[in-house]
Amino acid sequence: MPPLLFAMAIFATAALAPQTARADFEQELVRRVMAQRGLTPLADPALAEGKRIVRIEVAAVPVFTPADPIPDMLNVFHVTTRDKVVRKELLFQEGDPYDPAKIEETARNLRSMVVLTTAAVVPFQVKAPDGVGVLVVSKDVWSLRHGFVDLFFDGGDFWDSLRVRGALTEMNLFGLNKSVALKYARNRFVKEIGQSYLDRRIVGTRWQFFESVDALFDNETDEVTARGTYQLVRPFFSLDTRFAGQLSFDHDAGRSRALQGNGVATVTLPPTDPSDPDDLGTAVPHVYDRSNWGAGGSFAWQSGGTLKNRLGVSLVTSDRGLDPADPVASERRSEFYDAIRRRPEFSNVLGLSWSLSPTDFHRLRNANVYGITEDFVSGPSASASVGLSSSALGSDHDFARLSLSGGWRVVTRRHAVFGVTIGGGFRRQQGDNINRSLGVSAALYTPSSSWGRIVWKGARSNVRDNRNLGFSVFGGDGGLRGHPVGVLRGDNSWRSNIEWRSMPLYWKTYQVGATLYFDSVSAWFDGADEPPPLHGVGVGLRYFLPQFNHRLVRLDLAAPPDRLGEPRFVFSFDQAF
Repeated sequence: MPPLLFAMAIFATAALAPQTARADFEQELVRRVMAQRGLTPLADPALAEGKRIVRIEVAAVPVFTPADPIPDMLNVFHVTTRDKVVRKELLFQEGDPYDPAKIEETARNLRSMVVLTTAAVVPFQVKAPDGVGVLVVSKDVWSLRHGFVDLFFDGGDFWDSLRVRGALTEMNLFGLNKSVALKYARNRFVKEIGQSYLDRRIVGTRWQFFESVDALFDNETDEVTARGTYQLVRPFFSLDTRFAGQLSFDHDAGRSRALQGNGVATVTLPPTDPSDPDDLGTAVPHVYDRSNWGAGGSFAWQSGGTLKNRLGVSLVTSDRGLDPADPVASERRSEFYDAIRRRPEFSNVLGLSWSLSPTDFHRLRNANVYGITEDFVSGPSASASVGLSSSALGSDHDFARLSLSGGWRVVTRRHAVFGVTIGGGFRRQQGDNINRSLGVSAALYTPSSSWGRIVWKGARSNVRDNRNLGFSVFGGDGGLRGHPVGVLRGDNSWRSNIEWRSMPLYWKTYQVGATLYFDSVSAWFDGADEPPPLHGVGVGLRYFLPQFNHRLVRLDLAAPPDRLGEPRFVFSFDQAF
């Protein structure tokens, strides 16, 4: 699509959207189910509080309905989530008093299920004057799909710049909330193929099991390596859950490359002769062979009322191998490790953690997606963690690791959102404080109106004496649209992204919106001067197809302000920030 036509389509969408405002997708769904079942909603849901729940109805709505533009006969190729699966997630039962907090938490839990587009839990009238009924409406998402975890193309040479990671997944096997997948990925250098399985309720319990195995085929080395992850997890499934736990094991081997544009980035090793003014250092490819494995277990307790405290203890063993692929980098590996901010290490780490989180949830719409409820929590949050490693337990180094963070988010009555988070940490090793980090981030959502809303997010991160924290890469997407991948790199950075997001334009249950945005990013390595920021300005389209995904489809057209005639297209998923 030529850039001019693309921009015209965006402005047409933005102009039409306010005139087509209507009840959103979720509200329409509940209204239709109520009418079909002959149920009468309470005029004021607050009147249900304290009454006895005498009847629970579960309406598992299939993917396609007569309200959708796609024929509902296609439902024969999809098994709708079984009622018993939905009922297992309810935090109440018949005979219980109607507790709005339990109702709201159940709805949030259902909305978080990947097999559902959305869900709502609402009271309805019954004959008993002291009783109330509860209707649970869940809307299935098409579960057999070819989905993308990552899809990126920046407008250059197609095959060189194409980065894709996807899977053919059945997310709701036989309607039982279990997932199986065949996965693949590719970039210019590596192809991957693999499989995964997730059981979210092992034999009906709250325990979950996940496994994933991939084979990696390197185009340059012709080597075949493997990566795998295996987890057994009991999550905090409600605010009243007292404990959670996890056991995990992972392994990963292969060649790692830092990409820049359509090629491999380089790092510069220090001059071999500092007294020689012409010796500016040696550039070597940012490429290394990795050989990693790790195993660990954790246990956590939860307590508190409006503010939840979680205390956790963990033990993690990891072996992170790293071998430079370039001969020069291999001869000067210590300098290479310093340049890429990573080092090989074997460690046994005993961890202790604490977190504080609020329970004041608010339901927003048209913030990051269209037409369905988005749950935002308001209030203070904080966390602290300590990790201890000892050579007596076989670790390469004796060290202590500390991290702290705190933040606050405010959601107003008009559904404006403002939040700020500050965090930092360091690692104490051999008498030195290394990996010292300090970061701050903030976000602002203006109230939603007929013309849309403005969203701004900003962040700054500073790292000193970085031994193995890695670094950030910007460009292509990742907060800096309109520039090639890897145009900015560094362990220190700041970014500011502001975006106007229109209200959606509806076609039956499909929705499309428009955006205008301005990105600013600067990144640099510790010890270097902060460079002037790079900017990207552009327009975009956002599509929401609730039958097929929880996520927006995103198409952006962006360029540097001084080179508007050289735009780049970005096709991806979810909002850019």
